Amino acid sequence: MHEKRNHAAEAADALNRIRSLMPKAGLREREAAASRLEGLSHRRRIRVSRDMIASLAELEERLKRSARDLRLREKNKPRISFPRELPISSHRVEIVRCIRENRVVVIAGETGCGKSTQIPKMCLAAGRGIVGLIACTQPRRIAATTIARRIAEEIGESVGGSVGYKIRFQEKTSPRAYIKIMTDGMLLA
Repeated sequence: MHEKRNHAAEAADALNRIRSLMPKAGLREREAAASRLEGLSHRRRIRVSRDMIASLAELEERLKRSARDLRLREKNKPRISFPRELPISSHRVEIVRCIRENRVVVIAGETGCGKSTQIPKMCLAAGRGIVGLIACTQPRRIAATTIARRIAEEIGESVGGSVGYKIRFQEKTSPRAYIKIMTDGMLLA
């Protein structure tokens, strides 16, 4: 009986640690942990065993690893600059604030003002791209690859590092990417 109480207390402690780690972890790990916890909560009678405690410990370790990875992503994100000659750059502070404060932001501007190349970088400046990728769509394959090259060039890298692209039959994106430019069809797929 005493061993069962110890297992129950151990499991409760592990669950509390897992819940506190979830907001600090990546999206995939959060979803996996939430799914696992939901599965446990739907059971009427949970028999706490050593296997369950080991499974919770493994889940906790995955969340810790993910949180460390996110801290490294934040630390290693590329330096961003905005070309003064592009009209959208003069609205950078306002746009970054809007991106931080809202789930959806609609930005309209003249052709050639820099929307396609600067908004993904503004998203990065607003803190996006750490937990997940910043996805930017373009209607054509050539536009997607050209914009990816331009953004990568502006941050001083080559395509396939912090900035990648995905078009039909071709992808040049690394696991350490922050921004991914893709055709509309790739996003839908």
